[in-house]
Amino acid sequence: MRILYIEDDSAHIELTRRSLEADSGEFELSTALTIQDAFALLEKAEYDVILSDHRLPDGSGLDVIKLAHEREIKTAIVLITNQEDINTAIAALKAGAADYVVKQSDYLLKLPIVLSNAYYQTQFENQKATLHESEAKYRNIFENAVEGIFQSSLDGLFLTVNPAMARIYGYESPEEMIHVVND
Repeated sequence: MRILYIEDDSAHIELTRRSLEADSGEFELSTALTIQDAFALLEKAEYDVILSDHRLPDGSGLDVIKLAHEREIKTAIVLITNQEDINTAIAALKAGAADYVVKQSDYLLKLPIVLSNAYYQTQFENQKATLHESEAKYRNIFENAVEGIFQSSLDGLFLTVNPAMARIYGYESPEEMIHVVND
């Protein structure tokens, strides 16, 4: 899993790198010291998760989330901070962060799970969006085709009928055709 870690503290970067490498070796960590550096990297490569410190030299983790949304970057973002602040956590989650982590004594043990969950949740959401787009395209073709299209059950009952099919057989609407023919 490719992680982009936006962090300006080299000690935290090194601790995180060692922790992720020790976990399973499935994590590849790239780093950026600033938001500007991070978005330059995002233009060149794809990452599975963005892990962003809340306080950065050129903005905040909330700025990272905002910029990612503006640029239509669909990568999961996890905000990480030194301070436990419920207001920041709520703001991050409302802004679209996949999760929020406080740098407490055991956070490095939890981090691989948090990153994996953020990645898989984002993948699931992206797949749902793709499915909805496909369904909308199919529905558009079905509704606007000039040919009659229908779907029936094994016993010959109409399940769906497009408007062209209803017009061809002289019905006002697909619902009327299904109701009359199936009764």
